[in-house]
Amino acid sequence: MEDQNKTNETWQNVGKQFEQLGKSLEEAFDTAWNDENNRKKLKELEIGMIDVLDKITTSIKEEVESPKGQETIQDIKKGLEKAAASGEKLVENTRPLLEEALVKVNQNIQDWINRMNNKAS
Repeated sequence: MEDQNKTNETWQNVGKQFEQLGKSLEEAFDTAWNDENNRKKLKELEIGMIDVLDKITTSIKEEVESPKGQETIQDIKKGLEKAAASGEKLVENTRPLLEEALVKVNQNIQDWINRMNNKAS
C-alpha cells in the first residue's frame, strides 16, 4: 500500500511539473509576444513550423501507407507488446528521473522568462 501511495504521489508530482511547464511556456510566449520584434520573429517561426509539420505529416502518411510501412507497423506492435510486458519496472525506475528533468526544464524556462522580462524593462 505504501508503494502505491508513493507511486501515486510521484505521478502527481510529474503532472504538476507538466502543468508548471505549460504555465512557464505560456508566460514566456506572452512576454515574447509583447515585443514587436519578437512578435515578427515568432510569426516567422510559426509559419516555418507549420511548413515543416506539413512536410513531416505528408512524409509520414506516405511511409505509413507503403507496404514497408505496414510491415514496420506490425513490427512496432510486436515490440510494444513485448515492452508492455516488462515496462512496469522501467516506469518505476524512470518516473523520478522524469520528474527531476521536468523540474530542471521548468527552472531553465523560468530563468529565460526572467531574462526576457529584465530586457523588456
